[in-house]
Amino acid sequence: MKVFGTKSGEFKLKKNKSHVNDDKTLRASDVQQLDLTWFPIVKDFEVVVTEDTNMLSFYSAKRKEQLTTFPRHYALEEWDEEDIPLGTRTEPYIDRKESWQVRIFEENNFVYILQGHNKNIHTWYKTPRNTYLKQWIKLLKRYWQTNIVIGTTSGEFNIRSINQEAHINNGGLLKNINNDNLHKVKLASFPIVEDFEILVGKKKIDYFYFYSASRNEILNNFWGWPSFANFLSSTNISIDRPFSDVDQGWQVIIFEHGEFVYVLSGGEYTNKKNIIKKWYKVKKEMFELECYKLLKENCR
Repeated sequence: MKVFGTKSGEFKLKKNKSHVNDDKTLRASDVQQLDLTWFPIVKDFEVVVTEDTNMLSFYSAKRKEQLTTFPRHYALEEWDEEDIPLGTRTEPYIDRKESWQVRIFEENNFVYILQGHNKNIHTWYKTPRNTYLKQWIKLLKRYWQTNIVIGTTSGEFNIRSINQEAHINNGGLLKNINNDNLHKVKLASFPIVEDFEILVGKKKIDYFYFYSASRNEILNNFWGWPSFANFLSSTNISIDRPFSDVDQGWQVIIFEHGEFVYVLSGGEYTNKKNIIKKWYKVKKEMFELECYKLLKENCR
């Protein structure tokens, strides 16, 4: 199996059944009370991605074992250092899909990784924090080097040439925002993007970026042509009937009001503490022109 991340470029898995926890299980409800000294240490931890599907795995070459697998695709070109899965023991990073889940948190210079089903944890281990972060950065750099985007007016460039510290809202956050309470947001406080563009990936054309060349900043991303096409086909989008789209770890809200189009984007959507990371507005005519250019290009 061809993969990105291992030194050899492929998995070397044992033919016999191997498991870092000897097939023991833990109750998911007991995670907060676990004795972390029980967790086996994986010193040769690696993050690898299969070549054909971009599926993620955590791997130990010494054990020849896939320790943790992620049953879905990741757009790693989109990720920065802050997107590396990591939380605290009280607020861990959690990813779920159907009956699968993974929890990741750091404590005392180790990163703890637990994978299981809804009720039971079947894999748990820890790796040094420096090793965990180093392996992630090593993998992401491979994607950063190949992620070329085509701008509607700015030309062609590597996405990593963009200033990753730029932030249109100076790092501020809007909390507890959802489709039903947008009226409480002060629309006058939204900064105006005068040079708004929509960029598209050269190799993966189903990833889009909202961009400002003068700020050298990606304002937010949009995952997938079908989703964006759904937005383009939407009618009567307003502050009372906004367009919204969510995926695991991503969300966007867009609506028209007066002469502007307002865009709000953030991370994981939750009903209790929905957080918007970036918000801004664009002249309606400019936004529609960029959408038209993208639609024309995609339909060739």
